Amino acid sequence: MKRLLLFLSLAVLSLSVQAQSYIIKGKVVDEDDYPVSYATVALLSRTDSTHLAGGLTDENGEYSITCDSARVIGRISYIGMQTSYQSLEKGRPVTSILRMDTRELEEVVVEGDRTYRLKRTATGEIYYLSKYAKNSKNPFVALQEIPRLLVNPVLQSIKMQDGSSPLILIDGRSVNSGVAPLDPKEIASVEVVNVVDARYLTDNTRRIVNVRLKRKRKPYQWYQLATRHDIPIDKGFAVGYFEVGNTKLSLYGRAALDYTHYDKSEWQSWQRGTGYYREEEGHDRMKGSSKLGELLLKWSIGDHDYMAVHGYGNWNDSRNNQGGSGNIESGSNNRYAFSSLHNDKNYILTSSLYYEHNFEKNAKFDATLAYNYNDDRNDGEREENYQDNTYSYLFNYQNNRTSAMLKMNYSTSWNNVNSLNIGSSTKYFDDDIDKISEHLPIFHHRRWVEYLYASFSTQWKQLSFMSSAGMLGIWLKAGDANNHYFKPYVSLSVNYPFKNNHSVNLSYQLDANQPSAGELNPYNTSTDPLVINRGNPYLKPSTNHQLSANYMFNYKNLNFLGSVNYSGRRNLIESFGYEEDGVFVSTFKNVGKYNYFDFSGYINYNFPKGRGRVYASAGYGKSRFDELSWKDNVWFNGGLWFYLKKWMIGGDINYSRYSYSPISRTHYIKPDYCQLQVNYNFTPNFYVAVLFPFVFGSETETETETAGYTAYNRQWRTGVTLRPSILIRYTIRKNPKRKIRLDNVVTSDEQGIKL
Repeated sequence: MKRLLLFLSLAVLSLSVQAQSYIIKGKVVDEDDYPVSYATVALLSRTDSTHLAGGLTDENGEYSITCDSARVIGRISYIGMQTSYQSLEKGRPVTSILRMDTRELEEVVVEGDRTYRLKRTATGEIYYLSKYAKNSKNPFVALQEIPRLLVNPVLQSIKMQDGSSPLILIDGRSVNSGVAPLDPKEIASVEVVNVVDARYLTDNTRRIVNVRLKRKRKPYQWYQLATRHDIPIDKGFAVGYFEVGNTKLSLYGRAALDYTHYDKSEWQSWQRGTGYYREEEGHDRMKGSSKLGELLLKWSIGDHDYMAVHGYGNWNDSRNNQGGSGNIESGSNNRYAFSSLHNDKNYILTSSLYYEHNFEKNAKFDATLAYNYNDDRNDGEREENYQDNTYSYLFNYQNNRTSAMLKMNYSTSWNNVNSLNIGSSTKYFDDDIDKISEHLPIFHHRRWVEYLYASFSTQWKQLSFMSSAGMLGIWLKAGDANNHYFKPYVSLSVNYPFKNNHSVNLSYQLDANQPSAGELNPYNTSTDPLVINRGNPYLKPSTNHQLSANYMFNYKNLNFLGSVNYSGRRNLIESFGYEEDGVFVSTFKNVGKYNYFDFSGYINYNFPKGRGRVYASAGYGKSRFDELSWKDNVWFNGGLWFYLKKWMIGGDINYSRYSYSPISRTHYIKPDYCQLQVNYNFTPNFYVAVLFPFVFGSETETETETAGYTAYNRQWRTGVTLRPSILIRYTIRKNPKRKIRLDNVVTSDEQGIKL
């Protein structure tokens, strides 16, 4: 019996030793020391890597896992970040740092010194926000830290350093709500693409800003209200947004109203043609309003499939009232007074369906189907009163457009450095332009556009390379004119970084510009009896070549970019004019050549601790149409912004001296844009701003000269210098980190008929 009791005691002791458990604790953070919630922690045996236990981090990035071993290997992983392996043991909590995964589709990343929070890719750069930017609670304030971008937090606008507007993507998907709903802490990185691949060239996209987010879960809510009004009353808007949802379903909506109450400009002009000379002076008064509504339903079907349904409507009503006096010399002097009125009412309705499937091995397929309808009613009249006679001129258009689109894209990546992207785009346009006032037959414009493309990116040592090509086919019927043609698209880019702070990028792009419905429309849209404005239904696309060389230097908060660019266009769609029975006819032709080159420099410095920025750029360019003489142009822009506790104070200026067409030159007497802003944040989500959008006003003069015809026009806006505008914006965010993974993925490409 004693031996039996001894045996049982030893067995129980052995089982208790074998069943002894230990608690392994730790914390997971990202590179900015922010907690990584819901990261997967697997505890592995130190001898044979067998799985012992596992769990998830909580919302503070912390974990506590029970395990049979006191010393283990921790495998810590999270989607979009590099997996980390670390030695762990009981009683010694460890903080593990997860870094962003460099295996991202459609890019090849070149590792730089992370001290400067920058990675270089074959087509641009990837930036990482500082902790000051992430703590700002305003995504537009946070994005001001990106050197390449000119971001206005009050107006919630994002532009490139050259003033162009980029396509905004969220996690590689096109969005319609922009970045406004985002909490900066959700942003993992910001990619600036300066050389787009063939996928985007046909949409006239030349720059992309891709905001990549951390993974989000569970219910969330976002609301924003804003209103802005000029003083005295001129322009203003009111807008409301909302987005609510969970891991499976989400609904985004927007409603907005903007108005122009009284926007006045004055002008002086003269025209000289065969047998006459005319002088005029007068004023323009603009009034109008615009309304829009939008809904986007997003559905996460499972772990690999997503779907979204989008509806959008936009209604516009504008009125331009013009009046003045003039004199015509044609054998005798004839004084007269004139008045004109131009009305435009239009609306666009669009619907879209988006589907995305993610395959197991770094591959994705997505498709977008869209249908649009646009109606436009456009009329104008002009009355001239002479001493003995009164003359009236008018036009009345009723136009509509139906269009449809199907886009499909497949992308995959392998071996960390290679990516492949192939896809197609099919578009159909059906336009009816009806000039009711002259009882002319309806001008029918039908266009079928088919586009196929492929892109490949790779990396060899420090050198990264992107090559992309596409073929565009167009079948066009414009009235009695039938055209069909094929145009190649090419985009090449190579980037080489050296000494951590320096990089050189070379790129080449070949694309085409298609004629618009307005350029093809053969009917007159002018109410001036001495001028006819009409299109040419026989136009074809132009061919564009562009070569660019860029040098970039960055050191801590300082960033410099130097660029040299050349652009050559053939078969250019250019405006030209001629006289016909004493009337000047302004139209388009398809035989022009255009050459342009420029060099420029851009410098940006971010003040320490997120206290603001200062930037400036300047450039010089030369252009030539056909065999005409070379024309010069200079430009510069700059800005200075300070963040002082609850205050934000800053301003921007943009000035370009000239712009040219084959028959005209426009001189910008005052800066294109010059604005000052003062912003006070009562809370991070509630602020009031005072803006001065046109500090120096706006003034231009245009000179036109062609065979037998010369003209001059000077125009300036009145009452806008130092006119203040008041903006109030209030934002509510609840659980901003718990948003559905599928972001806003569809947006309307339809812009309506432009005459």
